[in-house]
Amino acid sequence: MECPLCGSEFIGKHEPSEVEVDSTDGYVLTMKRYIHYHDEVETIGCFVIRKEKITIK
Repeated sequence: MECPLCGSEFIGKHEPSEVEVDSTDGYVLTMKRYIHYHDEVETIGCFVIRKEKITIK
């Protein structure tokens, strides 16, 4: 399997993404965390942070 973020080959799983909301400026901050496992050992962690403007209807 190949990590969509860093492109390294790994065996195992991806941890789910975490979402945090900052309502003071109307933005949603989304952080996705990918952890690679090789034989149950954590080897690499990749992070992507995306900030999006939201509109409340």
